[in-house]
Amino acid sequence: MKIIKQIIFLALWIGFSIDSSSQSLEPFFSEKYELYGYKDTHSGRLVLPLQYTVAGQFQDGFARVRKYGESNQYFIDQQGNRLATANYSVVNDFSDGMAMVKRNDSVGFINKTGKEIIPLYPDIFNVKDYHDGYSLSKIKWYYVFNNKSGKLTFPTFYSYKYYGYSNAHSFSEGLAAVKDEKGWGYIDVTGKLVIPDTIMTEYISDFKEGLALIYSGFNNSSCYLINRRGRK
Repeated sequence: MKIIKQIIFLALWIGFSIDSSSQSLEPFFSEKYELYGYKDTHSGRLVLPLQYTVAGQFQDGFARVRKYGESNQYFIDQQGNRLATANYSVVNDFSDGMAMVKRNDSVGFINKTGKEIIPLYPDIFNVKDYHDGYSLSKIKWYYVFNNKSGKLTFPTFYSYKYYGYSNAHSFSEGLAAVKDEKGWGYIDVTGKLVIPDTIMTEYISDFKEGLALIYSGFNNSSCYLINRRGRK
């Protein structure tokens, strides 16, 4: 019995040590003051004071916030320390180690040190967060993929007739749906078309747990699933 008590005590002590060293915070909104702070999810204790008008969830160790009386957004760590960055009007949550930032009509990306890896650039639209190492964006009429150095990666063939994909999705499980002049297909992270661009549909899903949903028929009245080889 004594040994069992010692084991239970040791387990509880280890659990407490883990909880206290790995504090988890979530946004807390005070209706009285109409401000956000951050509370510990385990104890419910307010850890970071009520001082934010915008307060996002912590992602990759950082949360996006806007402090009361300020116009710009920025990132903080779980101690409330501000990540040193330039001034941005809007920042997105970190995804795959990168965060989208905006100023006026320009969009760029920073890494977790606050360095602007992809400089702010105007005239790009529908910019998506990084997944599997790539970000998706629309330049004029076409969709293209950028790696984490900002290099335009896919497609790798350019001409005055063809610049990018007419439609595309972000990567999911290592594959991305893309549409060209033939139809929809899927590329892998090397840009290789691994599922041929012969799928004729208005809607195609990302891969989840190895399967993707394809709609077909009049007004997308029917659907079917395909695997990573494109087989039903």
